Amino acid sequence: MLRGNIKEDQKAVGGFFFDTPVLLLIILVVMVFTTSLYQVYVPIQEEKDRMAQDRKCIEVKNSVQNYHQILDEENEKFSMEKLEVLEEERLRSHLKLEGDYDYNISFEGLEDDEVWYFGQNLQNDENSESGISSYRIPVSLVDEAGISHLGKLEVNVWRG
Repeated sequence: MLRGNIKEDQKAVGGFFFDTPVLLLIILVVMVFTTSLYQVYVPIQEEKDRMAQDRKCIEVKNSVQNYHQILDEENEKFSMEKLEVLEEERLRSHLKLEGDYDYNISFEGLEDDEVWYFGQNLQNDENSESGISSYRIPVSLVDEAGISHLGKLEVNVWRG
């Protein structure tokens, strides 16, 4: 009698095998959603980081321009004599950069080819991969005799 009941039972028990396609579809949808969210989030975050680095570069430039230790007292122009004796540690402490930024500052006299460098060397290959924010402005450099010379201030900032 038990055998007869099993043959007459038309209810099928599929169990897990019917849920597998639905489960695979849900996993696929979640993976596509996560991938597309990642592709949108990463460029936005990189742009935010780049903008923060650009702002830091401008802050460093402003800080250098307002650093009274390298300015001539009479006319508020950059003193060549003071640039010669400027110590790297004093400039770094004035800039107050956080540990995750490196910098390179250069003053270049356009008339007499004098150059003063402060900070890290820019020739490293690893710097070119991380992206460098740069800012250049014309400046006046005053020599010991009080004569003004045309020059250029260049500030470069990158993540260390």
